[in-house]
Amino acid sequence: MRQRPRPDRAAQGRSAGFTLIEVLIAVFLLTVILGAVYTAFFVIHDAATTTGDMVVRLQEARATMDLMRREIEAAMPQKDNIVHPIDIKDRDVFGNPASVLTFDTFASPLPGGARIMYSVSEAEDGTLSLLKRIGRVGQDMELPGEAAAEVEAVDDIVSFLVEARLRDKWERTWREARTPPEEIRVTLTVMLHGAEVPLVFTTRPYAGKSL
Repeated sequence: MRQRPRPDRAAQGRSAGFTLIEVLIAVFLLTVILGAVYTAFFVIHDAATTTGDMVVRLQEARATMDLMRREIEAAMPQKDNIVHPIDIKDRDVFGNPASVLTFDTFASPLPGGARIMYSVSEAEDGTLSLLKRIGRVGQDMELPGEAAAEVEAVDDIVSFLVEARLRDKWERTWREARTPPEEIRVTLTVMLHGAEVPLVFTTRPYAGKSL
């Protein structure tokens, strides 16, 4: 009887495991896959954070614009002791509109109404913000220390433009003593994720007018 050859145990051991090259290839492929997964995660996380910040800033700007519109609609009518109930100054910062809007309004946290002034403030780093000052009716809001309250309404803006319409013409300066503007148009341009986004509303003072 012919005797069968015995299997080589060393060869069996080599066929049952992985070679060093196979292990290195597997580790390399795993590293590539994990790197792609982590990169995608961080990209999605950064995009979600940026989108969330943009939504919050846009909501803040819209809320400020809505409040400003209601304050203008409730602007006080002309009185003998108030020369300019609504005052609009045409100014600019580095070529961008930076209007100054001052008016007396019934829509105020102060009893009996208040004087509101919206203006543009420039920070040391060159960024612009929309500043809101609140004082007493008829008060000179441009004097330092005269405002009862001063808040930064919207930060990181591009421009703030206020225009008044009389008949068919829009003016950037308004100092008519007796005639209120027929309409007021406000354009606030904010910077969102590197893009300029203009927010616009048009309204008119309703005090003393029939609706």
